[in-house]
Amino acid sequence: MRRDDLVRAPPACPLSTKGRPHGTRFGIDIYTDFGLASPDGLQDLVPELQSRETTLRIFALAACALMSAVRYAADDAQRLVPITPAVDADLAKAPALRALKGSVQVRSSAAPSGEIPDYCGSGASPRISKTAQSLRWATIGTTYPAGRSTAKMVVSSSQGAAYGIGVSMSGSRGSWDASGSRHTESGWSKEWLPLSDSRSYQKQVEYYRWKYEYLAAICNHHHWIPNTETGGTASNPGIGRPTGWRFYCAPEDPGPWTRHLSRGHAYQYSESVKFADVLGINLSISRQYSSEQKLVYRVRGTKKQLCGSNDWPSRAGKIVERYR
Repeated sequence: MRRDDLVRAPPACPLSTKGRPHGTRFGIDIYTDFGLASPDGLQDLVPELQSRETTLRIFALAACALMSAVRYAADDAQRLVPITPAVDADLAKAPALRALKGSVQVRSSAAPSGEIPDYCGSGASPRISKTAQSLRWATIGTTYPAGRSTAKMVVSSSQGAAYGIGVSMSGSRGSWDASGSRHTESGWSKEWLPLSDSRSYQKQVEYYRWKYEYLAAICNHHHWIPNTETGGTASNPGIGRPTGWRFYCAPEDPGPWTRHLSRGHAYQYSESVKFADVLGINLSISRQYSSEQKLVYRVRGTKKQLCGSNDWPSRAGKIVERYR
């Protein structure tokens, strides 16, 4: 196996003094308390070699450099991931991975100690490996008919949604934070049957767990990132009706009514992706309406109205039917 066939990062030796990062001469400059040490400028360090502390620090850096070279040359299948067509395809499916460099992307609350060392954000590229896969249910919409009315959701061509990303420094349950989102979609369609009960609608989403691994293990972090929608669907009838949403109300005659305007508010729900059993938290969703992803109320009876959660029903993210 050739070195170029490995997913690897430039070695870095985070032996810091006064909070500053050190690196090795293998592609990274060495910063010390007395300035910049480059291969062409080592003669400038001769006066400093008289200091026992400085001498020990230089030997430590040299030892770290040697360990880096040995570690990255080793063909350890458990730590170095060959770039096979399958691995390359997985990385291509998640382009956001390549942009997530350094633990600077991770909030300090996700770190076991609550603090992330400064040198973790130095820009070194991590080794990325996929360590787990999980299928999760994500709520994509809700309907709340009243009386004899019915409602349903129609997805004639899934345009996907922006699903939340989980991030952690340790990877253990309870240490995860929600951090950003990634849009994913796939080709499928579904029309739920009309129902007179309040109901939530779910899609099944495949998530991958990715590990970002650095030479300094304290900088390692983990991400659960959505990969694709599987086409699986479900629903949860009998959910509670909202008590608010009484300002933006419009009267409705009997008959079908559809919410599909894409220029209105998206459906958003911070607890959409059910992940609490693994992460300790659930993740969010933001899904826009369109002619391919819509809600349909079939209003029955008189003196009915539709009320929006954050705007008029024609533009609202969520809608409930009420009696006037």
